[in-house]
This record gives sequence, C-alpha cells and structure tokens, in this order.
Amino acid sequence: MGGGLELEPKWIQRLQGIAADDPERKRKAFRIFLESVLERELGSAFQSDIQFGQVIEQVLQQIESDPELNQNSLQAGEILLRQAT
Repeated sequence: MGGGLELEPKWIQRLQGIAADDPERKRKAFRIFLESVLERELGSAFQSDIQFGQVIEQVLQQIESDPELNQNSLQAGEILLRQAT
C-alpha cells in the first residue's frame, strides 16, 4: 500500500475475509486498519488484552461521530479493500 504503511499479510487476509455483500464492509476494513496501527504502535501483546477490542470500538465510534471523519474513514476502508484484492 502506498503512503509508507504496509499491512502485514495477516491484516490483508482479514480484509479479504470480509464478505463482498456485507453492508458494514468499509467500516470493518477501517477497523482492521485501526487494529493494525495500534498493534504496530503498542505492540502485539496489547492486542491480546481483552480491552483491545473495546478501545478500537471507542476510537471508531469517536471517528463516526464526526461526519467528515466518518466519510474519510469509509473512503479509507474502500481503498483498503481495493488494495487487498
């Protein structure tokens, strides 16, 4: 992927695993991206913490509460999905 951030194969596989007819497809793709960034920044040990999913969801909800950020996150999700194919 361009822009200096390369997703590891495990993240690409997760993106590819999102069903094409899933109405939450773009949101899920962006969530996977958030997980990958936080894992990279905080380390993989944090990902196994039970609260990791809650942190991701809270960040995602904050983004979605702002119409412009939400639109940008969905566009990013679309780009991620295209590049994962």
